[in-house]
Amino acid sequence: MLTCTSPGAAALTLAELKAHMRVENDDENTEIEAFGLTAQRWVESAVRQTVNASSWQVETREFIIPLEMSAVTTVDAVVTVADDGTETALTDYRTDSTQGVTHVIIGENVTASVFRVRWTAQAESVYTDELKIMIKLLASTWYSHRESVSTDNVKEVPHALEMMARSITLARL
Repeated sequence: MLTCTSPGAAALTLAELKAHMRVENDDENTEIEAFGLTAQRWVESAVRQTVNASSWQVETREFIIPLEMSAVTTVDAVVTVADDGTETALTDYRTDSTQGVTHVIIGENVTASVFRVRWTAQAESVYTDELKIMIKLLASTWYSHRESVSTDNVKEVPHALEMMARSITLARL
């Protein structure tokens, strides 16, 4: 599972988020900022690109581990994970970036069953504007539907957000 362990700086300012949401008061600034940061992490995970440099982690049982995030700058740690959660540093691995996606390849003599890889990804400016629009769309949807709802009023993620995420993901293939 891919998780962001140390998000980069916020892609959007509070003022940008509030302008998009048409919010003029300061009563919910903390909540709006939280929606913005959470939306940023969601969008970055969905399209496998970062708006700003950030740290990521994946846990897997595979011996060839794709770091499915563009612009991987460093592999910070490769560890084995015991059943009790204890991590042990692993040195028998190599990285391969020749296929466009960086892969961590675990050595043949390693017998562990669970691996955790942490890495840093740098931002790519090609889709920055599109990523920011997607963050605004998602954060504003969450903000406008933040109250309790019944199952009669279930809302899907905006179609525009899904289509933009798909187009960026496909463009990288």
